[in-house]
Amino acid sequence: MKNTDLLKSLSTEELLTKRKKAKAAQVTLVVIIAIAFMIQIYAVLRTKNYAFIAIGFSGAVLLIPGLSNIKEMDEELKRRA
Repeated sequence: MKNTDLLKSLSTEELLTKRKKAKAAQVTLVVIIAIAFMIQIYAVLRTKNYAFIAIGFSGAVLLIPGLSNIKEMDEELKRRA
């Protein structure tokens, strides 16, 4: 709720700027997680320790808060349109 109130107080231009920055940060995080996952897969195949694969998939959990924040911004922009 607190984030929604904050979004309502922003102007449309500020909200668009904030959304653009959030999307850029999300894409950067996805690229970093993908690179880390590829390195981890290589290490798993080299060491034959397959338990580390679960750790790689758990990195995707880091993407959820950013996606929900972007979704809230999109909903606020639709409400204004």
